[in-house]
Amino acid sequence: MATTFNAYSPCPCGSKLSFIQCCGRLGLPLATIATQPAEKIRAAIRKLHEDGQSDLAVKQARTLIAMMPNDVGAHEVLAHLLRQRNQPKLLAETLERLAKLQPKLHSRHTDLATVYHQLRDLPKAESGARQALALNPFNPQAHNLLGMIYSDLSMPEEAEFHFRQVLQLHEPLSPLCVNLANAYKNMGRLREAESFYRQAQYLDPDNIDGLIAWVRMEEARNNIDQAWALLERVPENRREAPNVTLARANLHRRGKNFDEALAEIDDLLKRHPAADQMPVFHYERGDILDGMGRYDEAFESFSKANAGVRATGKRDYNAAHFKDMARRLKSMFTRETITAVRAAAPVEPLPADMASPIFIVGFPRSGTTMVEQMLTRHSNISAGDELPYIWKLTQLAPNFCGTGKKYPECLDGLLEPAQRNAMRKFRSFYTCNVELRNILEPGKRRFTDKMPLNETNLGLIHLIFPEAPLVHLVRHPLDVVLSSFFHDLTHGGNCSYGLETTARHYALIFDLIQHYRSELDLNYHAVKYEDLVDDTEPHLRGLIEFLGEPWEDGCLNFHENARYARTASYAQVKEKIYTRSRFRYRNYLQHLEPILPILEPAITKLGYPI
Repeated sequence: MATTFNAYSPCPCGSKLSFIQCCGRLGLPLATIATQPAEKIRAAIRKLHEDGQSDLAVKQARTLIAMMPNDVGAHEVLAHLLRQRNQPKLLAETLERLAKLQPKLHSRHTDLATVYHQLRDLPKAESGARQALALNPFNPQAHNLLGMIYSDLSMPEEAEFHFRQVLQLHEPLSPLCVNLANAYKNMGRLREAESFYRQAQYLDPDNIDGLIAWVRMEEARNNIDQAWALLERVPENRREAPNVTLARANLHRRGKNFDEALAEIDDLLKRHPAADQMPVFHYERGDILDGMGRYDEAFESFSKANAGVRATGKRDYNAAHFKDMARRLKSMFTRETITAVRAAAPVEPLPADMASPIFIVGFPRSGTTMVEQMLTRHSNISAGDELPYIWKLTQLAPNFCGTGKKYPECLDGLLEPAQRNAMRKFRSFYTCNVELRNILEPGKRRFTDKMPLNETNLGLIHLIFPEAPLVHLVRHPLDVVLSSFFHDLTHGGNCSYGLETTARHYALIFDLIQHYRSELDLNYHAVKYEDLVDDTEPHLRGLIEFLGEPWEDGCLNFHENARYARTASYAQVKEKIYTRSRFRYRNYLQHLEPILPILEPAITKLGYPI
């Protein structure tokens, strides 16, 4: 086995020994190390790992790779060791090298995509899975992985397609049925979701995760008794499992049995010390304590939950990125620029028979779900929910505009004569995807799009759909920031895991909205959450009138809306109007004092008190 290394140079593995001395640790004769068969060295490395010398085994595997950088077996040994040691970042690096060594082997790309999904790097996971399918369209693992990725991206229709492909390529499995059920649940197709949850339980009665997902759906549908009945199916020896305990606590809280709910969580944290490091239990504990009026303890629990998320290092907020993004958006979306773009690339009115969007925008936890529930009780408005297509257009814009620039700078390419019909591409992408999603109910010609923080893209929305109504939900900034901090929200670039980062992101987006409103002639209507709660009918009538629709009394009974709301507000929108969340910040004001200077300009501008 030839090597390009000087045998007496420092070993590439990082030890202080020479190359040949380090190799000698493998138990091979020093005089013949350079001529040993690679498989014999790999076997010696595996033996080190089996004997409990895992660190040394990894070092020696790296040494072997340094000796033979193109040896697939050496990389496979290292990948196996890193997988056993649960080191996904290092494993991804090794699998990247394997994929380059064997670029036409679809399983290499599937393995790599799986690790990137574990690391929550969804763009790389999607790219790897697609590469695997390009090499082998009949790869069930790649289809299943794409289904999970699209589920994570809130794209349930796309997820359903790939899960269905798996069913055609593989026998039904309980976890696959649960994946499909979750996709149908998120599409609001609850009968189909229930059918697959049932099939999952039939295939594997011990699939507790699937059963708990079913419980969660029934709880979100307000079928609390049915949820409790499902929990009774949990075998006796699994009833103290953390996820089962969490489900019981959640149902107790929904029933306002706060003492029982708190006892469940606190007993769990005593029984399972590892659960104390899991944010989900502290979010639930915070909700329970908030319902009990024990606000200081609730804030402590929410703070601990968010600290636990931040500690993973997977949900960081990049303040510099968003500050630069806002600066660039302001620079591009000016009255002068948009007027020039309009002249060069005019927008044709939507055909009368084509479905048209109503954009409901607002910071997470501002009341957008409640308003969507109200509007979609109307006989002419369907629920689109959180549609990702405007955000996707920000990624596709460089291609549509024919420039090598990033968004939004690429939009200046629309000034070129060759791009006169470019707006058709933007509109067609959005409307075709909506049509494929089967959003429109029979007889309805309008639909909602309430993607969180779409107000970031008000300029692009106005450019593509200048006639579309923009309904902006406004709520006291302290309530919005506090409620965001109290939930596991990834929207806003993970800003909600810190009180200050949430406040700074709110202030950044608020300032951006003011810019859009001053520079663009938006078809804009602001609705205050507090007004809707305090005096619903006149303010809802004003909104319906702004939309150009006739008034319907059914819009007042939004809590009777049968659709499944898959946001953090799912429980609230199943209740009649209540005021307990209005000015909720007052219970936590002492904890919010550090962020008051950040939010004070927005609070003053919106006319709220402190």
